[in-house]
Amino acid sequence: MKLSKIEGFGNLGVKISDINLNTASDEELMEVGQEVLDKLVVVVEKECANVPVERFHYIQTLWGEPVRSYAGDRLKERVEKEGWSKLYLETAKDMKAMTKNLDHLPGMIRVTGIKDQKGNRTGMFADGELDWHSNQQSDNDGHAPLIGLQGVEGTAGSSTEFLQTVDAFNDLDSDTQAEVDNLVAIHKFEKDRVSRGTSDSQALITNLQLVPEDNVEMKVTVKAPNGVKGMHFPWTSIVGFKDYTQQEFDKLYNHLVEHLWQDKYVYKHSWQDGDIVWMDQIVTLHRRPGNDTSTRLLHRMCSNWSKMGV
Repeated sequence: MKLSKIEGFGNLGVKISDINLNTASDEELMEVGQEVLDKLVVVVEKECANVPVERFHYIQTLWGEPVRSYAGDRLKERVEKEGWSKLYLETAKDMKAMTKNLDHLPGMIRVTGIKDQKGNRTGMFADGELDWHSNQQSDNDGHAPLIGLQGVEGTAGSSTEFLQTVDAFNDLDSDTQAEVDNLVAIHKFEKDRVSRGTSDSQALITNLQLVPEDNVEMKVTVKAPNGVKGMHFPWTSIVGFKDYTQQEFDKLYNHLVEHLWQDKYVYKHSWQDGDIVWMDQIVTLHRRPGNDTSTRLLHRMCSNWSKMGV
């Protein structure tokens, strides 16, 4: 197994080569998992990673248990309270399509804008822009700390960007670090901040998945599962800081966003079918530049680190 730095991700991030994920032993795969845990974002390109979806799922479950989304349960609660509506019916239909042919693989969904012959959506994040976010970004039921993305088909020419906050936090001046250390963010879902141009049903799924309740409070400085300190700062849902006036919030929020969104903290992955990227969800963010996913299919696997002693 050969390791090399990925460009534009500071002291973190690594590309793994000289390995065949189809034939690698469990011991070798556990070494891959350790790199993901340590480096937060790990890229394995198609030459080494062109595996069936069942193998992709198996690899990630060596490191921890699958984590399922609560979005379906939350939709059910709304339906029980309010009754069915056109929006809820469309959302339930989209949710069912997200796991088509993947029901036997817990934690796995389709991320795609591909539509079936009847024009129905067949995956999550199907249309519109998808700005900076992390999985379950304001969910106090607990984060799912690891996501794997597998390029399946039609990915060439598309990209995903990854931003890490560890170096960004360390680069702040000492006074700002001390202020951020005590910062509590208030979250609220606003469609046009995270998923501009998407359908109402897809926006609702994103809402239920990322920011299920308004005004949830979450501490900004956190530690990733490997113990490294950074910021949990998915700014597309942050609407205030606890005990800050609007003016105070605006000043610090704008400063932090401008500071974080620098090239030296961002890695852009240009996809090829067969690539796999594993990424932390606690102190990193990701986004999809552009909005045309009409031919692209990714598999997305969500899990924890329970088998890595974390």
